[in-house]
Parts: sequence; structure tokens; C-alpha cells
Amino acid sequence: MFSTKTTMRSYKLGSGLAGFVTVLLVLTAFRLVPANEARTIAVHGGRVSVGNGEAHTYALLRDGRPIELGVALSAGALTGLPAAHEVSRHGGHPAADFVLRLPEVNAPQPFRHVLLNWNPEGHEPDGIYHPPHFDFHFYMVDEHDRELIDPNDPEFAVKAAHYPSPAFVPAGYVSPEPLGFPKMGVHWIDPASAEFVGGAFTKTFIFGTWDGKLIFAEPMVTLAYLKSKPNTTIPIPVPLEVTEPGWYPGTFSVKYDQRTREYRVALGGFVWRDRTAS
Repeated sequence: MFSTKTTMRSYKLGSGLAGFVTVLLVLTAFRLVPANEARTIAVHGGRVSVGNGEAHTYALLRDGRPIELGVALSAGALTGLPAAHEVSRHGGHPAADFVLRLPEVNAPQPFRHVLLNWNPEGHEPDGIYHPPHFDFHFYMVDEHDRELIDPNDPEFAVKAAHYPSPAFVPAGYVSPEPLGFPKMGVHWIDPASAEFVGGAFTKTFIFGTWDGKLIFAEPMVTLAYLKSKPNTTIPIPVPLEVTEPGWYPGTFSVKYDQRTREYRVALGGFVWRDRTAS
């Protein structure tokens, strides 16, 4: 800390108003920043119309380290959403797609973009994920590579069935079957999640793979749960090994920001992981 002698020497530089101004400037210049006041900045992606509102991606960084990567939905985005007959179908269920760009600078790697899906009638498995809900796919591949997940690809089924080795899949997660969803990938679920042990689906976390690689992390949240304005953070497992160095999340959160009046679904608890295999 700066000593009181420093302040007293500064005061002797002048008297009266001039002296006061000198002391004020010195104290301002040498203000100590407590350790818990680390610099946090927010960066934002472009805005996309959703319902009667909009959605955008954002990242929070503290001294250059990502602490949150998420999607913010304005209050209007939870109203005026398209009905089932107004959207296309993904496999056996109707869904509306919204591609969200990440912030152009400081977005944590390896994440490339977000695919937001609105499911007005839920989706499979029946009786589990049937409530109206949003899927937030945080992709670790670019949009072009995701678009190549196409049933017209002669090797579509082979790539879907090409699972990563167990070390590259978060502990406890399983794929019920190698069923690839077009423009998405193969979904992996946690059978210990509430919705599979007698509880109701309000929020859950999915991982996705394609052709031997983990390619997305996916919070799924019901419309009703978002409207309840929650403030929840939940731990998620991290794979033992990764194929690309970057920041990997250890939590996801579902929150309502009273100040901005936004609903936020985000990845957090980031840990830097080096590439450990090819």
C-alpha cells in the first residue's frame, strides 16, 4: 500500500484550493484496486429476431479469461413464438431454427457459433422432452461443417455411428442410438438427469458428436422454466481428453437479469484444456 508519507508530501506541493486539487489528483492516480475488483468486460454477437423480441450471444471476460458464454433473450422473445404448423420439421417434430453468431472478438475457443431451436411441441423421446422448449446448441465446429451433416451424404449413417473413444465423452453420458439429426449431429444424454428418474423436464444438458468428435454442448430449457425467472447454476462434467485446445465449460446457468430484463442461458466455469490426442 501507499504510505501516509506519500500523501503528506503531495499536500506540501500547494496550499488552499491548489493544494486540494493536487492531493485529489495524486490520490486518484494511485487508487488501489482491490483483488476482488478484477476487470470484467462484455462482448456481444449480432441480434436475431425471435418471437416478439430478439436473441444474441454474449461473452463475459475477466482479465481476458472467459467466465461466461451465453445467449440472451429479450422479454419479447418468449412471446409470439411460431406455432407447430408455422415451422419446418426436424425428423418427427416441428422446430424453428435461429443461427446466432458469436462475438467477433474474444469469443472463447473452441466455440464457433450457436444454433438456437424453438420446439413448440417438444421432441423425442416421447413423454420426456414433450414440453415446449428451447435447445441452445453451442457448436465447436463452424456453420459450414454443421451444414454438411446431411442425410444425402452416402456416409451419413457411418459418421453417426462413429462414436468418440470414451475419454472424449463426458462421464456418465450415453447415446441411446446412433441417430443423427440433420444439421445437428448425434445427441448424448445423462440418464441420471431428473427427467429420466421420475422428475419433470425443466432444464437439462446434452452433448453432441459427429464422426468421432464432440461437436456441441447443449442446454435445453422449457419455456415455462424461463418464464419463472430462475437463477440457477448447475455443474456439468468435462471430458477427460479433448481434440482441440480451448476453454471448456464446467457449469451451465439459467438466469433472469433484472437490470437488462433478459433471460440468459450460458456456459460457465471454464477451464483451459490442451489438446491431448488427435
